[in-house]
Amino acid sequence: MPFDDAVDAVLRSLLDESYVDAHDDIADIVLDLHEAAWTYGNVDAEDLLCVFDIGFVSPWGQHMRELQAYLHAEHVQRRLYA
Repeated sequence: MPFDDAVDAVLRSLLDESYVDAHDDIADIVLDLHEAAWTYGNVDAEDLLCVFDIGFVSPWGQHMRELQAYLHAEHVQRRLYA
């Protein structure tokens, strides 16, 4: 198998597997930010910042990074193999 074909096969495999993860990341981001929005309407500003900061450090911040990596890989794959 030529090198370019091998790279293409690996990229396609990673993107196919990542597609489901990307959708899961989006759903998790929406749920986590929905919680932050609820917090905004129900607690003081200090508690809101705490919830938002903790969420960014762990749950939704990590999902954003993983989604960013997927979108970058998708973009690169489309530009290289369009």
